[in-house]
Amino acid sequence: MPDLRYHVVSLISVFLALAVGVLLGIAMADNGLLDEQLRAQVSDIRADLEGQRARIAEKDERIAALEERAAEDDAMLAGISEAVISDRLEGTSVALVLGPYADEGTGEALQDSLALSGATLTSVTKLEPPEPTTLEASTPEEQYAEEAADILAPYAPTGDVASAGPDAVVFLGGGNPPPEASNALADAETAMFRVWEGANVRVVGAEASGDGRSQIPQYDDLGIPSVDNADRPAGRAALILLAAGAAADGAYGTKPTASDPFPPVPG
Repeated sequence: MPDLRYHVVSLISVFLALAVGVLLGIAMADNGLLDEQLRAQVSDIRADLEGQRARIAEKDERIAALEERAAEDDAMLAGISEAVISDRLEGTSVALVLGPYADEGTGEALQDSLALSGATLTSVTKLEPPEPTTLEASTPEEQYAEEAADILAPYAPTGDVASAGPDAVVFLGGGNPPPEASNALADAETAMFRVWEGANVRVVGAEASGDGRSQIPQYDDLGIPSVDNADRPAGRAALILLAAGAAADGAYGTKPTASDPFPPVPG
């Protein structure tokens, strides 16, 4: 699909044609012939234009080559990540919780990674934004604390045989909430995290690399291990290792708040 550079070149061509037409008209009106100086000027302009087109084509070829290389690297990294997380959470029950503004595509990718890891997915919960406090409604903190307790409830994976609640909770936050909702949302989520920690359930925080709102500082303050690039294969692999307790707690990923890009892989 033509980009801005092609449109610029097209506009230059149009104005060049107009300029040449005007010059031709003037020259023909004076002498009826295009003098040598005018021919040389037109030739120079055309040469410059062709040179610019050639440079644009060369840059496009470089961009295409880089994109192809990046796709190959992503495919290789995805394969390595799959090998790292395969069956890593076998026998571990995990609840996946998506914040109200979390990236849904990343949430779906996390479900796939948890399945590959062998985890038993007890529930997938998509939170709604907390409601404002009124005389009839509870506070945002109380609303999310109640939601957190429900997520820890026993589940019945087969038949009517109830099992204990999840061993770990993976929380995908971040996103792009409206600025006026950020403080109340952070307080409500903190109340939710404290419920899980009080129940001795391992919590791992996550967000996508392009999220406008980063929760990594909040996770750090609460001592929750985290990844800031859960939309990437490496980020999901790091998250699985953290959920399994197989890597040192920390903030991993690509943002400035990360302590390391990736946790050490246990032997």
